[in-house]
Amino acid sequence: AGTAFKADGKAPAAAAKAAEYVGVNKCKMCHIKQHKAWAVTPHAMAWAGLKNADPKKAAEMSAALKVEIKGSPTATDACVTCHVTGFQLAGGYPQADSTKTALVANVTCEACHGPGSLHVSAPMAEKKKFINRAVTANLCTQCHTSATSPKFDFAVMSKKVHPVAS
Repeated sequence: AGTAFKADGKAPAAAAKAAEYVGVNKCKMCHIKQHKAWAVTPHAMAWAGLKNADPKKAAEMSAALKVEIKGSPTATDACVTCHVTGFQLAGGYPQADSTKTALVANVTCEACHGPGSLHVSAPMAEKKKFINRAVTANLCTQCHTSATSPKFDFAVMSKKVHPVAS
């Protein structure tokens, strides 16, 4: 999802170039209502969904995506990238520390809103300049393709994923 964020084209230039992923707990500190709403969505359980994927369904999905599963879906980059935040990017998934890795496992705030280190460290009056507030369908459809989510409707799904305004 990190590469999808970079490809969206709506990310603030400064944040996309220099920011690093900080993990969902940093977001939660200021955005508790949004965190609680996110915590009950499938995005909050994306890694567990991949880890516990039914082998038959995983095989069907890999065939539809023309991806070879190497060992397991959690060991296959093409699968992992859509189930974590900031895959192979600075501060993103995976990290050397398993505790920090857990903070970027799943599709967290930063998967859609971009890496948050500059946002977190900015003065209050500047924070909005360092985070992607205008998430578009283009970002979502990097993972929610016609093969993975044939009935995906951005207008409907964005309200389910983000039921609480930021």
